[in-house]
Amino acid sequence: MKNIPDILHFEANPESDKLLVYFSSVSSRTTVGQSFFGENKINKLFLRDPGRSWFNGSIPNLSKDADDLADVIRQYAGSIPPENIVMSGSSMGGYASILFGCLLGAGKVVAVAPQLRLHPSTPYSPKKPVKYADLYPIITARNPRTKIELWYGTEEIMDLYHNVPAWGMEGILHRPQKGSMHSVLNAIKKEGRVPEFFQFILKDTPFSSDELDLSFIDNDIIAKSVKYFYIDKNDSAVIDTLTPIADTYDLSAIHHMLGLSHYRAGNLQIAERSFEAAIRTFPGNYSAHYYMGMSSMDRKDYAQAERYFASTIENFPSPNALRHAQLGAAQRLLGKLDEAKASHLHALTINPAHYQSHFELGLIYQDQGLLQDAVASFEQHRRLRPDSDAAKKQIGRLQKQIARDTRKKIMLQKLANLSGALSGRAPSAAEVSDRQGLAQRLLHGAQQDNAEPKKGMKAAPKQLEAPPEILFNPTNNSPEVTILLGFAKYMFRGFQRNNIQMKGDWYLEYIDNNIDYLSRHIRTHNLSSVNMIGTSKSCTGAFIFSHELAKRFPDVKFNVFAFSAYTTLDKAFYDERQLQKYLPGSLLKVWDNPEKFASPLARYGDSARLAQADNISLVLLYPEFSRGGEAELAKRMQKHANARFLSLPVRTHSIIAPFWHKLLASQEIEVFEGVVRPLPAQDYAYFSSLQNHPDYTFDLYHLLEDTDRFIAKLEEENKDYVLKLGRSPY
Repeated sequence: MKNIPDILHFEANPESDKLLVYFSSVSSRTTVGQSFFGENKINKLFLRDPGRSWFNGSIPNLSKDADDLADVIRQYAGSIPPENIVMSGSSMGGYASILFGCLLGAGKVVAVAPQLRLHPSTPYSPKKPVKYADLYPIITARNPRTKIELWYGTEEIMDLYHNVPAWGMEGILHRPQKGSMHSVLNAIKKEGRVPEFFQFILKDTPFSSDELDLSFIDNDIIAKSVKYFYIDKNDSAVIDTLTPIADTYDLSAIHHMLGLSHYRAGNLQIAERSFEAAIRTFPGNYSAHYYMGMSSMDRKDYAQAERYFASTIENFPSPNALRHAQLGAAQRLLGKLDEAKASHLHALTINPAHYQSHFELGLIYQDQGLLQDAVASFEQHRRLRPDSDAAKKQIGRLQKQIARDTRKKIMLQKLANLSGALSGRAPSAAEVSDRQGLAQRLLHGAQQDNAEPKKGMKAAPKQLEAPPEILFNPTNNSPEVTILLGFAKYMFRGFQRNNIQMKGDWYLEYIDNNIDYLSRHIRTHNLSSVNMIGTSKSCTGAFIFSHELAKRFPDVKFNVFAFSAYTTLDKAFYDERQLQKYLPGSLLKVWDNPEKFASPLARYGDSARLAQADNISLVLLYPEFSRGGEAELAKRMQKHANARFLSLPVRTHSIIAPFWHKLLASQEIEVFEGVVRPLPAQDYAYFSSLQNHPDYTFDLYHLLEDTDRFIAKLEEENKDYVLKLGRSPY
């Protein structure tokens, strides 16, 4: 009998009439168990399936399918009586121990966290259909001498799904492990009892454990919830099935499955309550910790996410690159760049092909000013994910930055050399001219290098939009004015407050002219308060003007009301979140010439700059369920004390219109840049409820006159609206 490296290992003992067959799990890289059973003087056969077919498919140099493998095992068993054969394994190996134990009529099977029903859509299953997908008929038809012990976790629903239906079947002993998830052996390992457990498998020596009576569980409820979640992808059905029994059962596995369904449905608050219940019931539920971290990331609470991802790593049974990478992502967003780098490097020691960590390291190195290292990391990400444009764009941008930095260093060196040459003597007219030219080029960021297009290259456009039109509409002598940005076609005719209407696009051209006009107006009218209302891309103008004017007029209060704002023009933000297909075409045009236009001016459109001024307040209103990233764009400002947030339970991008115009059924509005259509039914119902509210008027006047009350009333209405629905609108 030959051994096959990393697939089959056989130890014969002619003096023994017993045989142990041990099957490896999916995660095993080699056959396992030899060290734990090594001192036992019996025949031992260790098997591994590198194809992860749950021993149903072809195994190189060993067998073509499960039936063929059963014959191979019979050959190794030889004349050993079947009742003297013991089979065991964990997870995939546990499944195999039951399958082949029943096929060969073995005397004893100890299956640890086995799967008894395989489906390509469920966890811990092969990705393709297999012949022996359901072990229950095989268990029922087995030889009565085959005794089966099922050791499984009570804290994970898939272990319950597979094993609880066997409760009460003759010849099957249940050992449900309290405080254990699927990784039952890891729980035993933490107690330092693995050798004792393996001796129990082989010799029936006593082995005590903390077990949980699961006879109260309704098998049908568990089976339905697993089918609804993994196969049908029907979160509502899972919620309807498990909610009535969650508190009664009070099992970590049930709370966690309920949390997963709410999380996938977008009900983050309810999901977190379920995950917290799962952790309360079993603090070691690493999956609940992980999804609490993911939900915290969705809410931009990166400090909480960091804590939960760290707990996941602490409780997870084996090294896992994804969990370290998620910890690193949270740390980077917290500004803990060194800790984030260490987490991602650790992830790559576990899995060098973990492309997420390569991309994140690129961002970290970029923030640390290590541009060459950043390019190398993005290059590695691109090699692993050639279909991803994000790394390619980052590399192109960084290479241009490196080239600019190189030119700047060269000019600085030239200037230093020239100064050294002049030491001790008066410069000539030519040397003075050279020095002035170098200094001028440094001052303007080496823009003279690109003053003329290179031969064969198309010159960048000097103007990207028409000069904005500015119109002042006075109504009284109030020291307050409201600046209305954009809305050129249909908004704010007859606005009954002192207002300045400015037509424009992204307001990245004619910045100085606009600032000068507004400055003169503030001085002339001795204003003490300036409101700015922007929507979508016109919010960029609000951010630019507020930032510049707040520095000039520190005693004037600037109140910015931004509807569905693009709070940054940093292209990396959109690339990283893969939002390109949801962006307005005009923003893509802004990025058409990043060397000439977008890169130098992108900082002007970042709302984070507003946090630098004490005399600016910012209110961000955005559609919570839009797929265009508005919620992410708003919440990136959460760390800034002068920003407040109002999420509306709608999908439509253009949320400002219902606060100004009365909506009519089936009325068409411009829901996105150039897209005119009726509001979705859910959004129309929501905005109609606001416009018909009996106790409060939700319009722009009330927003400006008493912002605090408007926010409080709208938040209250939002809660009532969702409660009446009994679910999220999307």
